[in-house]
Amino acid sequence: MRRTTRWHLLLGFFLLCLGLPQTIPAVETKIMGFTDVTTQLADTDFSSKGKADKLQATQRSRIWVMMNASENVGGTMMFELDNIWGRDAAGMRGGSLGTDGVNIGVKEAYIDWKIPNSTIRVRMGLQPFILPGIGAVNPYTHEVDSVTTMWARGAGVMVSGELSENVALTTFWLRAANDNSANNFMDNADLGGFILPIRWEGFDIRPWAMISFAGKNDPFFTYRPTLTPAYPVHASPSSVAGDDPDDYAMGWWAGVAATVTALDPWKFALDFNYGDIKGVTEEMDRGGWYASFLAEYDMDVVVPGLLAWYASGDDGDPRNGSERLPTILGNWYGSSMSFSGQFDNFAWQSQLLGLEPSGTWGVSLYLRDFSFIPDVKHTLRALVYGGTNDDDMARYVNDGYTKVAGVPTWLYLTQSDHVVELNFNTTWQIYDNLQWSFEASWMNLNRGDCWELPGHENNGYRIASTVRFLF
Repeated sequence: MRRTTRWHLLLGFFLLCLGLPQTIPAVETKIMGFTDVTTQLADTDFSSKGKADKLQATQRSRIWVMMNASENVGGTMMFELDNIWGRDAAGMRGGSLGTDGVNIGVKEAYIDWKIPNSTIRVRMGLQPFILPGIGAVNPYTHEVDSVTTMWARGAGVMVSGELSENVALTTFWLRAANDNSANNFMDNADLGGFILPIRWEGFDIRPWAMISFAGKNDPFFTYRPTLTPAYPVHASPSSVAGDDPDDYAMGWWAGVAATVTALDPWKFALDFNYGDIKGVTEEMDRGGWYASFLAEYDMDVVVPGLLAWYASGDDGDPRNGSERLPTILGNWYGSSMSFSGQFDNFAWQSQLLGLEPSGTWGVSLYLRDFSFIPDVKHTLRALVYGGTNDDDMARYVNDGYTKVAGVPTWLYLTQSDHVVELNFNTTWQIYDNLQWSFEASWMNLNRGDCWELPGHENNGYRIASTVRFLF
């Protein structure tokens, strides 16, 4: 009888709770995102012995769920699903017959809130960390910033606020790596920095600075290691026998991105990045710089432009580290074949030099946003560029590619290498929520005498079709 009475009391309490008025305020939810389906035909092996498939189809979906309780409190989650059609591998499950793999990932999950009685906003969680940059408008995403040092997502905190009517300040801390294991001490990698936007009519200047610390036991922090990783990789032995590595690799970066639109229809922009890392061993030292200049003239029916850049290169001795700009993860729109100037896809045989221009120089002339048919826009781009790395580095790179986790991934260009590249891209806005884009690119890679690459061929091409659904 006593047990029955207790359960009756618990049931009554539960029913009472169900009848209580709700004290949690209503939350406004907004969903947005896109799905891209890309098919491409490409040959960028630059070798008569190449065995890579030439036809590939990929699919990428990103969904943002934004929940706002008020103008002071909100949260965002972003999910991503990637597939290479026909493939069933880690990170791509479900692409093969059956489509029953699990490959969805959480890319962003953060809280936005404002400190009471202030204009200071705080963002905490998995979020984008983007340093300033300049560049031509990406014809597909319509993003303007072309970032060299860091366009990354990670776990951390960002605090921003206004110092005056024309000056703002953003500070951040990003925990790039840490397994929180007591058995693997000094395995963390952290970055911290600030951005100081200074804006008034016709002028936008954004100086910034960042520091980093990476423990000697951090297994793999640098997203894009070149021949000489800036941070320790367990598979990379020290260049000095018996070397006692430092506990932490310490780095610092500084830069400024400036855009002038006061002379409309002219637009001018400058970007400068410098970075230096004292590695845990001398071979992991890395320091270099990058600068670019942009000029555009808006003629209403077309926007002609010029982009010129130069980035420092390796000096020929891998034992003293690298003289290239250390980067975390770039997103640089220099071209739609060698760099990131196309859809944010993961198709192989695109982005041949990677996501940023370290170790290269170049000049790009382009015409963007011209149209002959309503709702159809074109971009035509011609580039000449080459490497700034010493020719002696060819003996260490061997096959002409830098490697990520031991896999040849990015083209490595020396001072003797020269490239001519042409891009012709078209976007058709079929409906408000649907667009189709066509990319056609050709590239001539002229290798210098410092290389011994039997069967090297100069020409490569990439033709791609992407259908994007926006919602």
